[in-house]
Amino acid sequence: MPRKKSSRSRIPAELERSLMIEAGYRCAVCRATEPLDIDHIIEWSTVGRHSFENMIVLCKNCHGRKKKGNNPRDLNHLSLKKIKSNLMMLNGRYSDIERRIIEDSKKEILEGVEVSKKCLSGDWRILTSFLKQDGFFEVTFKPAVANRRVDGVTLTLEHTTLDLTPEGRRFIEGLTEPELGQQKKLDSHPITPSEWTEGLRPSPPR
Repeated sequence: MPRKKSSRSRIPAELERSLMIEAGYRCAVCRATEPLDIDHIIEWSTVGRHSFENMIVLCKNCHGRKKKGNNPRDLNHLSLKKIKSNLMMLNGRYSDIERRIIEDSKKEILEGVEVSKKCLSGDWRILTSFLKQDGFFEVTFKPAVANRRVDGVTLTLEHTTLDLTPEGRRFIEGLTEPELGQQKKLDSHPITPSEWTEGLRPSPPR
């Protein structure tokens, strides 16, 4: 028997408003002001839920242009993920400390090293709440603990740790795709000495 499709629930009003504010009440691609749709970057039939990080505002025309596949010339889920990532970074969703954490993790990914756990002295739960809400980092707060030592009582300062989630890694990799792609191109096709000097040779006389 064919699988019964789950009914699609209505987008919550607050989520819809947040998406419209993020996009400036314009299409995220061409900046048209109307008519506007709200699209699931990864199709509803696949994810089965409404989530801020997977939804984007598009005009009717751009929504109709969306295609499957990964052709870089098409408007598809890969290009929309990149556009969405840029919107989330540029439109003030994240605090300054959240952007610095994202940039530090991005640098580690570009360098090909394991993304380290971020440890901040003090209680940063409020200022890192969107990273947690969007599912990009696990945020843990450890309160101050008094430890008695030989030389008296010392205080272990309260601190906040952030661990990158798989979803967070996918988000940050979306931000690094152009730089990673260029690096892979250079790695797979290293420039030879003759190619370096090719552009320095004088053109033959006509």
